[in-house]
Amino acid sequence: MNRIDYDPSRNSLYRPGKADDFFQVSPLSGEAVVCAEIARLAYVRQPERVVEYLKRADFEPLCLVGYERRHGTQLLACGARNLADGRRTVVVTFRGTEPDDPSDLATDANLLLEPCSDQSGRTLGKVHRGFARAIRQGNGQGPLLRDLAGRLRSLRSEPLLVLLTGHSLGAALATLAARYLAGGELAADLRLYSFGSPRPGDAAFATSMEKVPHARYVNCCDLVTRASRRRNSDTSIAAPCTTSTAKGMT
Repeated sequence: MNRIDYDPSRNSLYRPGKADDFFQVSPLSGEAVVCAEIARLAYVRQPERVVEYLKRADFEPLCLVGYERRHGTQLLACGARNLADGRRTVVVTFRGTEPDDPSDLATDANLLLEPCSDQSGRTLGKVHRGFARAIRQGNGQGPLLRDLAGRLRSLRSEPLLVLLTGHSLGAALATLAARYLAGGELAADLRLYSFGSPRPGDAAFATSMEKVPHARYVNCCDLVTRASRRRNSDTSIAAPCTTSTAKGMT
């Protein structure tokens, strides 16, 4: 599997979207490596640059949600032109926390827990209120998750593999999105790769995540990925910790 070298610079940590070295490792092999690089790409704010970088890896943009706004939740979906195992690969990534976006900081700080349900209305436990509200927000066409599910269903005329990913706040949103989608007809098509994710939900939610194939990558020294929000019995995560080597994603 390819290795993406670790970049310890402050600019890479706080301004990953200013980089220009996306998809410099060629060929990219392995779903985790592809997801790590696309999760990093989510920090690029200019749609024309996103399209340019995706071409390097033979991906095409499918939708960019929230990029017309300076604040709030941003989502990027892209598809590989080449089939993997006879299926079309679609990667959906959410942008993580940006230090100069007050709405991101408010989302992270909204620590209370609230009930969470899937598409069928089944309760899955409780999740971080800030993350839940960010993933539910409208995008001008309807609630974000419902719109995403519709877009993905429209692609199911051919065999599909959907990889959900993100870094930091984006990883938490990808986790909530994966669990929501796993309650519908896309359940068999999903995989989740999260990088540096804070804990998105309680023990009941973590148990429900066992239905979603996923891998969670964290830096062993990252307190954000381990710290409890309220009390230990209220927080959990449903995957073991490994170490991410992606640039700037600590």
